[in-house]
Amino acid sequence: NEEKLRETMRTRVLNPDWIDSMVTHDYKGAGDLADTVEISLGWAATTDAIGDRLWADLADKYAFDEDRQEWFIAENPWALEHVTETLLEAIDRGLWDAERETVDRLRDLQLRVDGHLEAVPEGPQ
Repeated sequence: NEEKLRETMRTRVLNPDWIDSMVTHDYKGAGDLADTVEISLGWAATTDAIGDRLWADLADKYAFDEDRQEWFIAENPWALEHVTETLLEAIDRGLWDAERETVDRLRDLQLRVDGHLEAVPEGPQ
């Protein structure tokens, strides 16, 4: 049911308390947030329940929030890279009609994270 999915997006996936609770799980919490964005992509590909506003909210809460970015970089920068890749994939696949500014911000963030990852000696610890 698409309405139930929209409710899940609002009450859990976009719930600031739930998102903040992932911080206590450090590296794994960051990975879980990235997985949540990927799951949202799957939902969008198979239903019409994820509209542009929900995608924009995901980007705001998971990628563009500066405190969240710092936490991702400190705990699991690969997760932030995955978040940006997934959001850009939603745009590329036509599942999200994002504004040009949003696309540019996501690409800039992805480049910044990629630059950070190049400075990391090896993969996830």
